[in-house]
Amino acid sequence: MEGMPQKQYLDNATTQVERNTLIGNIMQVELARIHEEAFDKFLETHAEGFRRMVDANPELIDEFEKDPEMTLAKISETIYH
Repeated sequence: MEGMPQKQYLDNATTQVERNTLIGNIMQVELARIHEEAFDKFLETHAEGFRRMVDANPELIDEFEKDPEMTLAKISETIYH
């Protein structure tokens, strides 16, 4: 993943909560893509684990903006075990 191609959406976020929600959504789409999984299947099998992990580790949002690949790999190790 090269940078954050969805940056134009983030620029329009009006609150930090909205921005974090958008980044979380982007992260989930990217995880599904990396693991060649249909997004609806990802939602059924991994969305809850993803949300628990991000809620417990909110710094993952900032880490994703700085290093998307490393952050997604860290999350993958946990939710795709």
